[in-house]
Formats: sequence, C-alpha cells, structure tokens
Amino acid sequence: MPDLSGYFTPLVRNLLLALAFVLAIQWGVGQPFIDLLAWHSLQAGFRPWQPITSLMIASPRLSEMLFDWLVIVFSLNVVQRVMGGRALLNALAFSTLIAVLLTALLDIAGLIAPSIHGGQGPIVTALLTLFCFSMPQARVMLLFVVPVQASWMGWLTGVLAAYLLAANRDLGAALMFGGWIGAVMWTRGIADGWQRRLKLRWQRHRIEQRMGRFSVIEGGRSGRENSREDGSKRRDDWIN
Repeated sequence: MPDLSGYFTPLVRNLLLALAFVLAIQWGVGQPFIDLLAWHSLQAGFRPWQPITSLMIASPRLSEMLFDWLVIVFSLNVVQRVMGGRALLNALAFSTLIAVLLTALLDIAGLIAPSIHGGQGPIVTALLTLFCFSMPQARVMLLFVVPVQASWMGWLTGVLAAYLLAANRDLGAALMFGGWIGAVMWTRGIADGWQRRLKLRWQRHRIEQRMGRFSVIEGGRSGRENSREDGSKRRDDWIN
C-alpha cells in the first residue's frame, strides 16, 4: 500500500478540513445554500457575489467533488514544493481570474446555456495544469493505471476542457477551460509580462504623483532683465 503521509501536509489537511466543514453546512442546509452561493448563469438567476462564493462550496455532483479533492491531495503539495508557496498562490489567483472573466464574457454573449455551478473546478483544473507543466518530463499515472508524460496530460486536460465546453456550453465547462488557459498563460510567462507592465504603470503613476507636488511659478517680468541703479542686470524669475 503506498504511503500517503507525504501528501497530507498541514496545508492540504487544513484545506480539506475547511472544505469538509463547508460541505457539512451545505448538506445540512440543502438546496437554499446552493441557490444562494452557487454561480447561476444570467438566464438562471445570477447574483454579483456568486462567481466568488461558488468557488467555496462543494460541487453538487459527488463524482466531481471527489475528483477535485483527489487532485488537491496528490498535486497541491508537489506543486508547492516546485513553485514555492507565494508563486503558487499567485498562479492560482491569476488562473481563477481568467476563468471567471472568460466565463462571464461567454455568459454575457449568450453562449452559456442556463446552468448552475458550484465547486473548485477552475482552481483544481489550474492546479492540475500547473502540476503538469511545472514538471513536463515527469511520469504520472493516468487514472492511476496508465503512465503518461506530465506535459502530455497537461495538453490532454485542455483538449478535454475544450470538448466539454463545446458539447455542454455550461458554466462548469467554461470555468474549467478558463482555468486551464490561465495556468498555461502563467507557465508560458505571459502573466509575468502583464505583471511587469502593471508594475511599471504603477511606478509611473507614483512618480507622476510626486512630480505633481512641484510647480513652477513665473514672477517679475517673465525673465526680462531689469537694470539696477548701478547699471548691472538682474532677473525677476522666481522658481519654486
């Protein structure tokens, strides 16, 4: 029997306990809890807070929930060791943002069928993609049976996500595809370019704010030279 103790780090254990706590509330309250927090498409009763709160609850489908938790157990600790905790957090936040924005745009454009989503689908898809592309030469067991190169499984995840989006056109598939796109953008360095540009813009904004505190006041006769009584010249320019 494989030793799983290395996977259940404090971070993984605490995250699973938090998800289990929310799941207990979800099962206790029932459908009203899902109706309030799950993401509903525009045609199914959308509320502004739902894109965020839907990521905190468990998927109503037991199979999807178990898959999400398995990916967290077997991937989170490994990716954290490879990327570092802060970089992993930034990558997941960026991927989730891309997933939410892409899904919202598709919904506004009318390309999403009336549907409801709850669960960590976009985060888990991004985590799995980061796992595959951060160690592209590693061997992973597909379905715990077939050995596959990690980079191949990463591209296979994208193909599967694109197929589900084309076939179902629902919120869950759109979020999954968006999470995959965000993770690929991060691993390919596209997000780094965006971050550098944002940082440069912020620095320029700060410099402009500081420079705006200074002003030039022209006094006297705007630079004309005036004669003194002794015949010498002087300037009436005042610079503050």
